[in-house]
Amino acid sequence: MGSKNKNKKSTRSIVSTQWINKYSLSLLGFLLWMCFFSRHNLMAQYKLSQTVASLEERKEDLKEQLVEVKKERESLENNIEKFARENYFMHKDNEEVFIIK
Repeated sequence: MGSKNKNKKSTRSIVSTQWINKYSLSLLGFLLWMCFFSRHNLMAQYKLSQTVASLEERKEDLKEQLVEVKKERESLENNIEKFARENYFMHKDNEEVFIIK
């Protein structure tokens, strides 16, 4: 019995050592390649995620501006004279304009 247990242990240690060396080195090499040398490395992914976040913020800002511009356009279409008087200080010939800030 002692020799059978010894053979099992030695066989397991040999198999596990070969498996760890062969596959772990391949996995380690792949991870190193993907993390540092690949075109899609960790730094590039981080920069891309930062770019995506800033573009999403910009998109939200532009949506807000779009809503404001649509409101302004509607008010312009409804009352052109009021818009011109308030924004460009236009007046009729017989009127005086006083600007109060």
